[in-house]
Amino acid sequence: MIVIGITGGIGTGKSIVSKILKEELNLDVIDADELARKAVEQGSLGLKRITEEFGTEVLKKDKTLDRKALGDIIFNDESKRNALNSIVHPEVARLYAAEIEKYRSLRREYVIYDCPLLIEASLAKKVDVVILVRADRQTQVRRIMERNGVSIEEANRRVDAQMPGDEKEKYADIILWNDGSLEELKRAILSMWRNLF
Repeated sequence: MIVIGITGGIGTGKSIVSKILKEELNLDVIDADELARKAVEQGSLGLKRITEEFGTEVLKKDKTLDRKALGDIIFNDESKRNALNSIVHPEVARLYAAEIEKYRSLRREYVIYDCPLLIEASLAKKVDVVILVRADRQTQVRRIMERNGVSIEEANRRVDAQMPGDEKEKYADIILWNDGSLEELKRAILSMWRNLF
């Protein structure tokens, strides 16, 4: 089974690429964001450990995680952020391993791992091929503003907070540019797939 990691900065369209691969080529997609949510859902070991570390003030009335309250704690405190990562990352890794095992037992030929921090979190070694989705900065900023309803300054801050795309290219096997229309992207993906897989 070949595991294809798809990654890219904010506003590059990484999730759209995964969606096209799923819909057009009927590929299974493991979504890292979904695994992270599962790792801290109500009743999970991850949420129990977070509560032990940060106290019950990070819980809502219904005993689910209050992401905003937790975000306020970790945003300006690197040691707290590291503590959270040391809880969440092993849980996500465990859930990822279970998903890989499931698809291996189903004898899938290819599986997509949609992971925003594939390179930053040193997870590129866990996949066979890394596809980096890129877009020019202007396109990224416009998409962030449209999607999140934020100012141009805030959109630029979000882009600047991430590893630059040029730096990420060093870890990528395939670079897929997504500056055009959805149809152009679809054609590029299908062409890439035919030529490489």
